[in-house]
Amino acid sequence: MSGSSGRMFHLLNNRWPNRAFRSITTKSSSSNDGLEAEYAEARKWAARLNKDTIPKTLAKVRFDRSSGKGGQHVNTTSSKATCTWSLNTILPHVPRLLHQPLRSSRYYAPSSDSLVIQAQTSRKQHDNEAECFDKLYQLLWETSKRVVPGETSSEQHAKVDRLSVAPTISLLSENTAVILYRSVKQGRKQSPPLNFLLNTLDCSAY
Repeated sequence: MSGSSGRMFHLLNNRWPNRAFRSITTKSSSSNDGLEAEYAEARKWAARLNKDTIPKTLAKVRFDRSSGKGGQHVNTTSSKATCTWSLNTILPHVPRLLHQPLRSSRYYAPSSDSLVIQAQTSRKQHDNEAECFDKLYQLLWETSKRVVPGETSSEQHAKVDRLSVAPTISLLSENTAVILYRSVKQGRKQSPPLNFLLNTLDCSAY
């Protein structure tokens, strides 16, 4: 490759990240900004999360006789608690990022589109009901920790931006650089894609 075209190749590979790719990656950047805003909202929600985040009045509670081991008294009293939360009533209280993971949880009942949690460790109805609410809180907390990443520093953001551009830069071959350089020398009479690339570069000084 000649010295002139070599300089052009160097120009393209070093200037594209700051110029040509700026317009190419605008849509991706906007999408990332929107996702980061959702993450920020979810982090704030998780920081305020407590056992009263989901109003207890949203649960439908049913008591039945306990099953399995536990002695005659446990098995013959209606102490087993079953709490059902329709997702239509829960999701407005939960960040959107958690909606689908909740539908993938072990407590999800597809037939009713709801979360169904049971507890029967105690002989008292109130204790078992409280355990159901504790399990719901634990589910929400674990899901938020799994789905929502921690905040990243400005240096980490910059690194991610560079990595997202690098694969595209590598697609530019030396032959492409030669074609672009020759197009400039010939008065920039080329196809629309080449026009776009050249218009994003300041080639007047080369």
